[in-house]
Amino acid sequence: MIKNLTYMVASIITIVILIVALYIVGLLSIAEYNTLDYIGDHVVNLDKLSDGIDIVFKNADTVHNESKNGTTMIKNGLFSVFTPVNIIEWVTLIVFILIIAALIKLWVYIYLYKDYIPLYLQRGGRVIDEKGSHGTANWLDKNLLKKYLSKNYISLKEGTPLGTINNPEGKNIEAIRKEMITTPDNPRFNDNIIVFAPPGEGKTFSFVFTTIMNLLRTKDEYRASFILNDSKGDVYKKIGKYLREVEGYNTFLFNLLSPKNSDRINILDWVDSEKEAMVAVNVILKNTDNGQDKASTNEFWEIAEEALFTATLLLFKFELKTKVNLAIIFDFFSQNSWEEINKVMMIVENNRPCKRIFNTFLKIEDPKIRGNIVFGLSIRLKIFALDEIRELTSCTDIDIYKLKKEETAMFFCIPDTNKTMGYLVSLVKAMMAERLIPWIDDSEKKAIVNRKIVQIDDEIANTGTIPQYPEWINSFRSRKWILIPIFQNLKQTEEMFGENWLSVYGACHTKIFIGINDPETAEFVSEELGIQSIRVMTKFKEAGITNMLTDERWSQADQKRNLMNPDELRVLDINKQIVIRRGCQPMLLYKVGWDKYKKEYKKAINMPESVFNYKKDSKNEKKIDNSIPSTVIDFSRKSIETIQGEKEKSNSDMPINMSDLEDGSF
Repeated sequence: MIKNLTYMVASIITIVILIVALYIVGLLSIAEYNTLDYIGDHVVNLDKLSDGIDIVFKNADTVHNESKNGTTMIKNGLFSVFTPVNIIEWVTLIVFILIIAALIKLWVYIYLYKDYIPLYLQRGGRVIDEKGSHGTANWLDKNLLKKYLSKNYISLKEGTPLGTINNPEGKNIEAIRKEMITTPDNPRFNDNIIVFAPPGEGKTFSFVFTTIMNLLRTKDEYRASFILNDSKGDVYKKIGKYLREVEGYNTFLFNLLSPKNSDRINILDWVDSEKEAMVAVNVILKNTDNGQDKASTNEFWEIAEEALFTATLLLFKFELKTKVNLAIIFDFFSQNSWEEINKVMMIVENNRPCKRIFNTFLKIEDPKIRGNIVFGLSIRLKIFALDEIRELTSCTDIDIYKLKKEETAMFFCIPDTNKTMGYLVSLVKAMMAERLIPWIDDSEKKAIVNRKIVQIDDEIANTGTIPQYPEWINSFRSRKWILIPIFQNLKQTEEMFGENWLSVYGACHTKIFIGINDPETAEFVSEELGIQSIRVMTKFKEAGITNMLTDERWSQADQKRNLMNPDELRVLDINKQIVIRRGCQPMLLYKVGWDKYKKEYKKAINMPESVFNYKKDSKNEKKIDNSIPSTVIDFSRKSIETIQGEKEKSNSDMPINMSDLEDGSF
């Protein structure tokens, strides 16, 4: 800004001096026949030079007034400058030419070195080396904006908002949206966005709500559906009722803050194959503790737990073919010993998936270890001992297929101070994906294929681990399923995904940093923004008494620097955010609060609905019996009778006895 202002002021001064010079020369030429001698007499006496100039102007006015055609005389006067006939005119012409040459030289110099003037004057600024010897990183400007818009790398107004180049304060939403940079509808890019935002940076106010409001206004054929993590229930409170009653959305609430005010989800209702059963077991084991010291728990123990858990789930779903939920599975492990579980398994034929997996568990020969594994599984599922969680997961009230068929918003309310129940959210999302993806792929209906699902995983670190998330973020885009994970800092990403964190980061074509508070994230972002080539002006002077009166000398050198250093990132203007997008230079943009959508904002805040007052659809109000089905007991009795019958018919040298049930040798 300083260098542009310097250039503009210098140009104005140049033009003004040129006009004044032309005016004076013209007047001198017009009045020459009456003033040359007079001026000469006065110029001899330097003390009276000002009087001479006054007389020049008076005589010039007199000549102009006496002229029949003032305009013609001015033209003739200016022309006479270039046709000198005496020494005064020659001197005038030479002085005029020198003035013009000096002004042109000054203007060219200022134009070429306008970047350096603020540096020379110690006014700050940064001179960019256009050659890019060390790097070409630079912020998005208006020229780059036009270039990226023409290539459809970014768009304006429609889509997920990233921010605005100009300050939105004092502008209405229509003016803001014309300047709002958004993600484009471009199949060469994915719409996944990874967001980093420490607490208190306004991510909910200026990103989550703004994204929802802008997508509601986006002119797609089918408006997007939303899956929203809602820490503390604030998002649902402010826009849940608005979406339902004003925008016409279906709304569902999975409420871990107040389970009695929640739609229910039994994820085992979505288990229709051995693969889905394995996914459910895997997510549960990744997010729960078996009560043992993690340092002493080896891979063998986890494999054994996974085998028994999977076999049990397959037993209920595909052998007993009875209703089952996780509360029933918990009771099955907590109320039965290893020997009793073994009895139930005995009736299953060896060629069934359930029995094949169970047989791998039987490789453990020590009955004590088998019993400890059963105990460990009951500890992992201890949350299902709570009545409110048993009711919450007893059956399914939510129609997940509406996410694609109709305009739908699904809220997952999670405590921000307790992670004990958070993994239920990961479990539900994992099973939703397993169920919806094949259904979307198999559908040819226009709404199902084209409607976007925007999944904003705010505070994702509090919802447990989803082992499949790195695969999701690389594959969901073809189903128009947008993933937006939000972390507080880089450390959370590394802790959640381990060695796969970079694959998740790299799979998002857009990265948004809404404030940076920690050194690790600051270092990473500084490196991500890239290197800039700059020219540095250095002032130096030789030391010593003999050099006291010598002039200072300046030197110029090409150097490199980070586009932003870590310390600069940590003091970034709280109203701005950094956006890094594939194929584009970094963007330093203004945040846009959702209060700018005044019409929607006023309606929404005037119709709040707390998650503690949510009432689910009355037609879904039904009490579910979570006790172990009688078919399990009948199956166990049948197992004993079958074994006894096999013993009577057996001609083996090693007859089967009841002790076989205890060591699993049958």
